[in-house]
Amino acid sequence: MKKQFYNLRNYKEILAAMNLPVYAYIDSHDLAILKIHEMGIQVPFNSPTFRPNYYTVMIIKRGKGLFSAGNDIYELGPNHVIITRPDVYTSSYWTELDELYAIFFDRRFLEKYLPDGIDHISDKGKTNGLNCWYDDGTFLKFVQICLEMYDIANSGYPLKNELMANLIVNMLLLIEDHQNSMLADGQYHMYNPMVFAFRRNMEDNINKLALGEESMLMRTKEHADQLNLNISYLSKVVSKSTGKTINQWINEKLIGEIIYLLKNSDESITKIAEMFGFSDANYFSSFFKKQTDNSPSTFRSEYIDLN
Repeated sequence: MKKQFYNLRNYKEILAAMNLPVYAYIDSHDLAILKIHEMGIQVPFNSPTFRPNYYTVMIIKRGKGLFSAGNDIYELGPNHVIITRPDVYTSSYWTELDELYAIFFDRRFLEKYLPDGIDHISDKGKTNGLNCWYDDGTFLKFVQICLEMYDIANSGYPLKNELMANLIVNMLLLIEDHQNSMLADGQYHMYNPMVFAFRRNMEDNINKLALGEESMLMRTKEHADQLNLNISYLSKVVSKSTGKTINQWINEKLIGEIIYLLKNSDESITKIAEMFGFSDANYFSSFFKKQTDNSPSTFRSEYIDLN
């Protein structure tokens, strides 16, 4: 069964589309915090599929469900904290919703109130999110942050956005510390502002292709031009900092988008090819086969047969 897609981007519209309450304190498209367990949701609950333009952090104290972000599926239960990236297809399925908090924020929010705050989010590599389990003591810190943010959001504090931005950064640092502790020394990438800018521009370009807002896939030259850098220099910086070339980053992101649509949409292969800047169907098929060892049509038919 193909998923039902909604062309909605911000959480106020998405909440309204699911017939969920849009509380009065949610007065912008930059930030929201919700007590999901108080929203009158009946379980089991299966959400539609959206492509939100914000980060999502979910804190599950007592609950159980699945969260899909692109081709990644996360199993969630008590003491789990999950953060997912913006501009990927997301949906969720819940069988228990006894105590669960959700925080939505976009990049503009932290750039406005804490310009360097977004840099503290760990690089997630190929995945669209990070799902962590915490012991009771550490998990309590997340719940306390949520409750404090909720009280501030409903208050009349003149600097409430700045206060909530600081709390979000504290939460992101807790997540980052956990991620770093799970990796061997040197296994995670060193932060480099040029790599950060390239990654953001790459994701923005592919996202706009998926939304029909652009028609050309940017490769190394276009990214170097956009950053006003020499092609060779940008290539070396990205490879040294991440262990992957610029084309590897682009191809992995691009293939992830294509695979998701082949699996979950009724769009023709020709339409998907055009969507991501391939004017030649044979070249698109050759590119896909090189990355996956299957042609797009074979991949789609095999997935349908398995499901």
